[in-house]
Amino acid sequence: MKLNIKKRNPVEQQEKEIVGKGRKRDASQTIAWLLIHLAGLCQVWGRMTPDELKTIQTTEIAVGFNRRVVVNPDSVLNPLHGRVMNNIRLMHNKRFIAPEIKIKYAIKAKKANALYPIYMYARDCRLDRVRNDSDLAYKGRLLEYKKEYFNTLLELFPSIYGYVSIWSDREDSFFSFINSADVKEYKYKILASLLLLTEGVDVPLAANRTELVLKKVGCSKVHFRLHTQPVESDNPKDRHPPRRKLELENSAVVDVVDFFIKNRKNEILKAEGYTVEPANYEEFKKGEFMNSPGFLIQTYIYHCVESTEKMILFIQTVYDLLSEYMAQNEAGSGIEAPEEFSTEKTLAKQAKDVFDHYFVQTSRSQVGLQYIDIALQAEVPLYNHGVDYWGELLHLELANDLLPTRKPMNSLRLLSSFVLDVNLPNDRPVYYGDILIPFSEFIDCGETALLGLFCWAAYDCRKNIYTADHIKSASEKLKSFFQKHWSMYGNVSKEMHNEWNQVVMHLQSTNVRYLRSDENQVGPGIVNLMYAAAKIAGIDEMPEVEGFKRKIEEIRDERTTDKVRRLSMKHSKKNISEKEKKKMEEEIRKLIDAKEQAQLKNLILKLKCAGRQEENSIQLEIKRLEDEIDKRNKTDLNLLVLCYMEKEDRLKEAISCNIEACLCGLVKKIALDKNIDVKISRAYKETLIHGYSDIFGQIEISYNLNGAHEVNRMHAHPYIYRFRIVPKYKSDSEDEPHWYGKFKISRSKSTEATRQIACSFQWLQIIPRVAEKSFIMWMLNFYIDNSEQIDMFCIALSPYKAHDLIEKAIGDNKKRINIDMILLDPLVHNRRHIRNTVHALLIYGIVARLGSSCALRCLADNVMGSSLFIEKKQKNAMFIPFSVITVPKHYPHVRIDESVYEKTHSFLYALKNTLASVDVSSSIGSTLLPIIITNLMVQFRKTCLDNSYYSTLQRFARMLSNRERSLFFDILIQQKKTMKNIEIVVRAMREVEKTHPSTAFGCHSNEFLIWIIGLACSKHRINFAYNIIKECYDLIDLECPGRTRFGGHYSKWKAHFQSEVLLGRIKDIVCVESNEESIERFELIYRLLT
Repeated sequence: MKLNIKKRNPVEQQEKEIVGKGRKRDASQTIAWLLIHLAGLCQVWGRMTPDELKTIQTTEIAVGFNRRVVVNPDSVLNPLHGRVMNNIRLMHNKRFIAPEIKIKYAIKAKKANALYPIYMYARDCRLDRVRNDSDLAYKGRLLEYKKEYFNTLLELFPSIYGYVSIWSDREDSFFSFINSADVKEYKYKILASLLLLTEGVDVPLAANRTELVLKKVGCSKVHFRLHTQPVESDNPKDRHPPRRKLELENSAVVDVVDFFIKNRKNEILKAEGYTVEPANYEEFKKGEFMNSPGFLIQTYIYHCVESTEKMILFIQTVYDLLSEYMAQNEAGSGIEAPEEFSTEKTLAKQAKDVFDHYFVQTSRSQVGLQYIDIALQAEVPLYNHGVDYWGELLHLELANDLLPTRKPMNSLRLLSSFVLDVNLPNDRPVYYGDILIPFSEFIDCGETALLGLFCWAAYDCRKNIYTADHIKSASEKLKSFFQKHWSMYGNVSKEMHNEWNQVVMHLQSTNVRYLRSDENQVGPGIVNLMYAAAKIAGIDEMPEVEGFKRKIEEIRDERTTDKVRRLSMKHSKKNISEKEKKKMEEEIRKLIDAKEQAQLKNLILKLKCAGRQEENSIQLEIKRLEDEIDKRNKTDLNLLVLCYMEKEDRLKEAISCNIEACLCGLVKKIALDKNIDVKISRAYKETLIHGYSDIFGQIEISYNLNGAHEVNRMHAHPYIYRFRIVPKYKSDSEDEPHWYGKFKISRSKSTEATRQIACSFQWLQIIPRVAEKSFIMWMLNFYIDNSEQIDMFCIALSPYKAHDLIEKAIGDNKKRINIDMILLDPLVHNRRHIRNTVHALLIYGIVARLGSSCALRCLADNVMGSSLFIEKKQKNAMFIPFSVITVPKHYPHVRIDESVYEKTHSFLYALKNTLASVDVSSSIGSTLLPIIITNLMVQFRKTCLDNSYYSTLQRFARMLSNRERSLFFDILIQQKKTMKNIEIVVRAMREVEKTHPSTAFGCHSNEFLIWIIGLACSKHRINFAYNIIKECYDLIDLECPGRTRFGGHYSKWKAHFQSEVLLGRIKDIVCVESNEESIERFELIYRLLT
């Protein structure tokens, strides 16, 4: 079949279109449109209970003559097939990690005063694309197939929220097409047709630029003929504004359908082993089945079918189509079929083979029930629902690029605009209350805290989904949010933050305080968040909060308390003059009395306007306050501060207890299990700029896991939700806070949690392994084995070695790495081991002389780009070494090195860690490794302009072991071949020395050259390093600005030789006796050095 298909727009054009759409439609309108459009499509069958799974397995389909069949437990129609496939995250690995896809992300290190840099991360899943031909390790027909396969994968699984999903906001997408009003009726026939095509059935499905047609076999009738243009109606009631014409040639529908038709019989699939089902368990573990069209449509059906009833309907649709095709062999219809479908006998046999595989006698349903029981046993252990990839249920970070503005905006400012090559204006108004504030300070602390709370409470660990169905009074927005994002995991994307903002905004409650007048950006205080959570959950009354709100007013602001504490400590120092002490004492007393003084001022103003009846009571209150202030003035300062601090601590402790009790009661009303523990620590009060006072601190919410293994406690999951929101001020006089927030939903590390993991490990060992030779049982066994392996790592029974992952994929074939075997392994992006995995992939990709080394680098790129929700220290540990390999040719989108090397410890870590991790024999021959080392040194020199650069480079030289020193030298000269890399480093040094001269260090480049000469002069190098020594010596510049100071060179650089010994060894090499200029130059260097 040859179709007239218009090629897709180039990536750059699509990027511009996406940005352009953002400018034409307000973000909130887009989100509202999505929620309305998708609201009816949210009941995904991944939510099925065990009873529902068994219902589908035992549902009988009438065949005739009192014969009935059920779904074959070993076929892809078994709902357990998709469930297990989803649990081991096969599509996640293929969608986000496969090296054939170039995921669109960017990293940039923001300058910061902290020890670790702030990494700015931009990610847009809509812009993920198949890599260029030059980056793909395929040729010929295989290259053509791979490109079509991954283009189809990206169309079927846009995954715009950062986790695998079929949702798409493009009107011309395959998802929008099959769910549109005109097509939805035939959705299951379309999907069934595509599924049967992957099984080799010659389904009479065709698509062209204007219609999609499924013909009936043996006659001229059709099952459907779907037009993309609206049909005009003569009835005036049916008239409506004309819709925009959607042509299939401009959409992805033809591409998707044509892919499955074209590859029904593609010899390349058989040759490469890309079969729908692997032949045995060993073939399954190679992972090559994930490259088949069948894998795509099977996974799509899992995500697409909306309920148990719809799954049964889909199975019936498959049955009906197969029955129709098989009937041609029996009926021998006299109606002549169209020429292109004149293969009824062949079609009937194809259908019969698939039918026999998809459906079996009812007695086989017991095997299916056994499969379900085994799968559920693997999911039963409380601490082992599915394969634990990240250790965090979700990773929450503040979306400081979120822009819920109070007036329509044409575009959202991107976190890192260079990822789309777009320059957005800086004059967009953003408000804090009614005060204009810089854009960078607009962050959704309160919204993120509430998102974490409801995600923690909505997580059903039995089904591994999120649901708000148990909160009967919940708002429709909340229910719709979790109906749509029922299967989210990993990092919470900016797009999801935008949609969550629609849930939190405009709560229409007098108790909920917003920091903006348009009721966006909810106030992040703990009490205010409780009010907001109650309103979202539909809880109208919270009398407990009203009871202790008055106590909050008695607590002093933490800024005041902290200032009193600091001044008191300073006042107690012995080196403070009496004058300074007196001044400090006055300031301390003024701060302690500030609240009473403010009350006095208000009472005096009130007294002027008061009537006779009120005068006496006001005067009595004024007298009480004056007496209290006089009493304080007579109290010793140290005693006064001590009493003040003790009172504040008592008030904070009391309010903490009140908040814990109230929050615990609130969470019980929204959580799936009622046995809740709530703790608050470091509680304190702050009053924001427009009089809004609240309590801030760290909240910790968890289930009490005692007895959680009981059947009625299976909703209690092992994750703890912690969040802390802190308003920080740059100075005491500053009124506008800079918000800091930390949010984490992570596994408990308690003794009980460790015990449960061990129990999970023991449980998995006794789960029976069924000996059935079927695809689904291979997946089940793999699922159980890897769950067991994860638990072994959790309880430290087995160490994880990243290199083992690659060695296993290489096997006996030293010329090619099986990337799919790596993708099948759940540890490829395990959060705990991500740094080692990325480093191992990069090292192998650089030094290994393998045909797929480029694929390894691309794989490492995707692993890192899809796993940027690791902890700060791990980020620093991973990004720094990764940035070493950020050569523009390979990773132009990772732009860490522009600022991160201003931190001298970053240079030391990166270079030292790289040298310590590579193998000597394999690294010296690498052509890329010298470039990495050279670029790192050059970037460090150009970026770090402080004097710390010089001492850091010397410290680096001293830190090297003999092995690392030798390796460093060999890499730079590339096995005695060139001085090019040394010259590049020295040139960069001198460029900076001219523009930023240092009187303390002079020409530091000359010292570096002397150090290199010393490395070359080691006794086992002197013979072959003659040219290196001579050229380094010639590069010494004695005319550079600032005199070179070689004094103490031996100790500063931990050189091999004392200066006199070094010069004696190189004199015959660098000095020409008959040349006066040469002798004079040598003598000058000798005097400077000695």
